Amino acid sequence: MAYRIEIDEAPGDAVRRVAAERVESALKDISDADAPIGWRIHQLRKRCKQTRSLVRLVRAGFPDYKRVNKSFRKIARRVCSHRDARVMAELVRKLAGSDHQHDLDQDPVVRWFGFRAETAEKVAEPTLTSIRESLADAAVDIENWPVGSIRVDDVIEGLWQTLAKVNDTTRAVRDGGPLHEWRKRCKDLWYQLRLLEILLPAGKQHFVQHFDVQTELIGDAHDRQVL
Repeated sequence: MAYRIEIDEAPGDAVRRVAAERVESALKDISDADAPIGWRIHQLRKRCKQTRSLVRLVRAGFPDYKRVNKSFRKIARRVCSHRDARVMAELVRKLAGSDHQHDLDQDPVVRWFGFRAETAEKVAEPTLTSIRESLADAAVDIENWPVGSIRVDDVIEGLWQTLAKVNDTTRAVRDGGPLHEWRKRCKDLWYQLRLLEILLPAGKQHFVQHFDVQTELIGDAHDRQVL
């Protein structure tokens, strides 16, 4: 099913279903031997972020929130440096592509960043193998999550907390604060709006696409800063 809470679902049932689907998708993606390892790493990190945004949305009624959030954060961090290397390689290639006077594959800077990313991804294979075990354990754990008492009010409170963090980091960026933190909070809100999209008023559903575009723009600016 899609990454969203259905209108006829109890909040707790929706949390358990969506989380289980994210873990199942992550396991399927990283086990796909025919897919490029860079894509598999990206999919894993995305599924972990989606799961963390889900539990943040219901944190007020989920007593195990901190443990679960930390668990998925640790899984994603195990391939963080590998993903960062690929992001930098893609950005360098993109920037070099604005100069059409030379062959990108012969550009020494492009080649170096590409080699760096390929090397990082090759050594990530054993890590993905061990992560499969962590995800299998997480799938079992989800069945025991204490989510039965989550109420609609908890969901509303979680969304307001996320929106408040977006506002705080927006003000911080205006004063020279880090783009990375701003992007994380905006992406959190985007994922949560996706979860609630079917419940949003018709005139507000465009916010989902808005925050998708915004996080991409902020992410691009942050990557250029890092480079």
